[in-house]
Amino acid sequence: MQIAVIDAGFYNADEISVFKGMDLLGTRDFVNSHSDIYAENYHGMKVLSCMAANKPNVLVGTAPEASYWLLRSEDDDTEQPVEEDYWAEALEFADSVGVDVVNTSLGYYEFDDTTMNYRYRDLDGHYSLMSHSASLAADKGLVLVCSAGNSGRGTWKKSHLREMRKMLLQWGRRTGIWLMLISLL
Repeated sequence: MQIAVIDAGFYNADEISVFKGMDLLGTRDFVNSHSDIYAENYHGMKVLSCMAANKPNVLVGTAPEASYWLLRSEDDDTEQPVEEDYWAEALEFADSVGVDVVNTSLGYYEFDDTTMNYRYRDLDGHYSLMSHSASLAADKGLVLVCSAGNSGRGTWKKSHLREMRKMLLQWGRRTGIWLMLISLL
């Protein structure tokens, strides 16, 4: 099984002992091809540890024997619409190298330039590039596992990726309880 993790970076994942036996197929940075994804944001490393970690009696992830692609599409310094393009490019790359499952914890609705923000009604499954890309990937047989966001108590009240009607699995947190949402449309 091949899994691609699309995130903001994988800080020190190349040095952490629980990843030493991981079958790493490769890395790719869609934000800056000259950067080191192991020197970027730590979020992807935390996500990766839930799946790929394999140090018995310390931490064993849910898929330690899978093969992994680590893909960076999130620019942690800004929030710009182009990051959806990076994400779509990472998703297309994952498909092109034969990945079976894509995990991502990214979603977009607010940007540094507030005139570019999505409106609540825009996230209907047809409007955003991320939603359209996810639908195409699902049609091709990719299984997408996405964070549904952790903002259930905030003013937004919508899953970051709720608009992805063909999304297979979403995880989110609402009032301290983790929820799994399954959509098979």
